[in-house]
Amino acid sequence: MTLEVADAVARGYARRYRWADPADLAQEARAAVLAALRTFDPGRGTPPTAYARAAARRALWGYVNALRAPVSNRHRPGDLASIPTAADVDALPLEGPDGNATAEAADLARRVRALLAPLEWDVLVAGVSPAAAATAYGLPVAKVYAALAAARRRLRADPALQEHAKTA
Repeated sequence: MTLEVADAVARGYARRYRWADPADLAQEARAAVLAALRTFDPGRGTPPTAYARAAARRALWGYVNALRAPVSNRHRPGDLASIPTAADVDALPLEGPDGNATAEAADLARRVRALLAPLEWDVLVAGVSPAAAATAYGLPVAKVYAALAAARRRLRADPALQEHAKTA
């Protein structure tokens, strides 16, 4: 019964994501259901089909997103070595409108680098997607989003950056 639920969820994903291989979707859904049934507790009151359906959906959502990521313009986890680091940015000239490096621009760049952790830098400055950063750093995506929210709050609260935003 639960494997039929897995197949039904896989068929739904195959209709929605026509570019994904239906056999792979069915295999992923079945594997997720079999793994989830090991932890199923009938005493909690959840029907086994609902538990299996939720497990299959979670697994297929992750599978489809993993397949879709390389197609997008986002960085893949293997590309993290090619993105600019804080040291690379130190080497870049910070030029003003007249072509000369300005002390204010250099100070602001140093300020932002000091406020951001490497994960936050990768996503906010280098353009790595939160999902790719989560995979590369071995974190859940929710933790990456929480770290980004905290980083944005720190950036908004910094007096020097607030002053620059008012004048810009």
